[in-house]
Amino acid sequence: MTDQGQDGIQAVAQMQASVSKVGSSLRVLAASIREVKDVTALAGYGVNTFTLSTVIVRQWFSIDATNQATEVFEQAVTASPVLEAYP
Repeated sequence: MTDQGQDGIQAVAQMQASVSKVGSSLRVLAASIREVKDVTALAGYGVNTFTLSTVIVRQWFSIDATNQATEVFEQAVTASPVLEAYP
């Protein structure tokens, strides 16, 4: 939708509102998500079913401080003499 000049977020939000209003068990599937902010925006409208690329998932769960701490930890473990005792 967005690729064709429509407001994809608003269109999917309207679909979700319609489904919710009639009490249907139907689930709106949001696909071709290109930005993390789109997932959070749609979730705010009640959409709870998504297909996400690994790129989006990595961006969503990537936190600089955590990534840096992980790198420091991995370097410490690699340099540890304990690892040399257990090949």
